[in-house]
Amino acid sequence: MKTKRCVCLLLAAAVLPLASCAARPEPTTTATTTQAPTAAPQSRDPVTLTKEDAQLVFEEKTISELSRIVGFFAEDYIIAGPYADEPEQFGTKFGYYDLKEKRLIEVGVLPGLTVGAGAAVTLRGSYYTWWSYGGGPYGQNDFHNVFFRVNPARKELTVLREEREAFSPFVDMAKLNDDLCVMLFLRSEQNKTFSKVELYNAATGETKTIIEQTYENAEESQNSTGQLIEAISASNGQIYTLGRTKTGGIYEMHITAYDSEGEPQKTVSAPVVMDFIGTDNLQEFHMVGSYFTVRQYSTGAPMLFKLEGNTVTSFPEVSGSGTYISKGSWSQAKCPYFYWLNAAGYEGVQPEFMILDTRNGNIRSCKIAIDEAVPSISTGFNGGLQTNEDGDLLLNVGRTLSDNEQVRIYWVKRQTIDRLLR
Repeated sequence: MKTKRCVCLLLAAAVLPLASCAARPEPTTTATTTQAPTAAPQSRDPVTLTKEDAQLVFEEKTISELSRIVGFFAEDYIIAGPYADEPEQFGTKFGYYDLKEKRLIEVGVLPGLTVGAGAAVTLRGSYYTWWSYGGGPYGQNDFHNVFFRVNPARKELTVLREEREAFSPFVDMAKLNDDLCVMLFLRSEQNKTFSKVELYNAATGETKTIIEQTYENAEESQNSTGQLIEAISASNGQIYTLGRTKTGGIYEMHITAYDSEGEPQKTVSAPVVMDFIGTDNLQEFHMVGSYFTVRQYSTGAPMLFKLEGNTVTSFPEVSGSGTYISKGSWSQAKCPYFYWLNAAGYEGVQPEFMILDTRNGNIRSCKIAIDEAVPSISTGFNGGLQTNEDGDLLLNVGRTLSDNEQVRIYWVKRQTIDRLLR
């Protein structure tokens, strides 16, 4: 049985080339790496997560049932959607799972949704994201994007904006603080791609454009003009973009740092990122302090990098198609950690996960000793672990990758992680 996430991924895979190929032909040559990958951060003695360290949230749920849970969670709830009354149906409902009442509460319906934006943020206690209507009255390759908010406290879904200028349904988002986020829009015309970054204020509902780039890349040309911004992130009040250019027929990747108003601070060449992405597209880009992760679109494989001064280095040992890395937090003070695990060779379960402290570069292995009956992390849903902006963890424990597998989900507070790492 395929979950809704699989349906969304297949639809997304079908439409993504439409948003990229017209503006960026697949390169036959990429930049050669001039920076040697760094050695791994210093590993220290492993720690152990016990039953006393975790709170049971869901007991004996199947992966199919859990597919409706988005993964954004707060003290009392977990955002849900899009979901349907029957797992076989494509979801159109949104709501939240009340952790105190132990039930799913519907707050609204958006019929006809086909593709998720792939990014979301929480602002002022609400969940903000973009989804898209594709095909139908808008044409097979046309997208009608919708920006909306789910407010658990008021039990309401509010459509905030509808957008048809964006060529692609993939609107990247990154949180700056509890009031502000940035949103990246891409639109293509022939050999040009227009990148626009808007600053959204949840307190006032106002938006303003703070970054614009026009990227022109004719197939016969050896050099592009402008920069194709492919992804956006934010950390500690700064905005970061990953952008592609072409010089002498060679594609290059750059990371640019901006202040909170969109004024550029510096641009650094990142050939190791270009080597990793190659002819693929970026799916995710998450920055915490000086460390960041990038995920390939077609394989889903991530890799860990570090921006230090004017140098970008990579950690190939934190990579691979069986690797799952948390998204981190917009505030290093709130959550200084990246969590990840590598399920390769474990047939879908993993008895431990890894923790990187971005403040000092230390890595610790965390062994799972929560549940004797189900002793391992199950990667069948959301890679086995999820994190919120405060650094709390949701861990899925189970045995197999089957849709009918009975898994349990435990909540681990960030303060518990702090204590274990002392």
